[in-house]
Amino acid sequence: ENDIFQQYLQIAVCLLIAVPMLLKYFFARGTYIEADDEEIRPSWNKNVIPFAAITKIDKTKWIKKGIAKVYYSVGTASKSFIMDDFKFARTEMAAIMSRAERDLPDSAIIGPRQSVDPESA
Repeated sequence: ENDIFQQYLQIAVCLLIAVPMLLKYFFARGTYIEADDEEIRPSWNKNVIPFAAITKIDKTKWIKKGIAKVYYSVGTASKSFIMDDFKFARTEMAAIMSRAERDLPDSAIIGPRQSVDPESA
């Protein structure tokens, strides 16, 4: 009887971990980030983000994990979003990152600048 209880407990723990991860995965499907030379358009945000509005990029995890946090200002509000080259297409993320860095001073970029040509990434 103790073995069955232990198995039910293991199932409960696994479900507590797996269900939120699966929900996050399914809710993220179909999201995208696209950009032209002037602005970024994430699928989850109705407003576009002009490259000129970007104030800082934190790329401390960009080299190892392909994750960067982009900070921008809209009016008086400061906001941010995550660029993830695993969740989104790697080549396109590299191109968007290069464009986002183009007009920023070195002091506004935490971590290395985009040194890889987006076409060869």
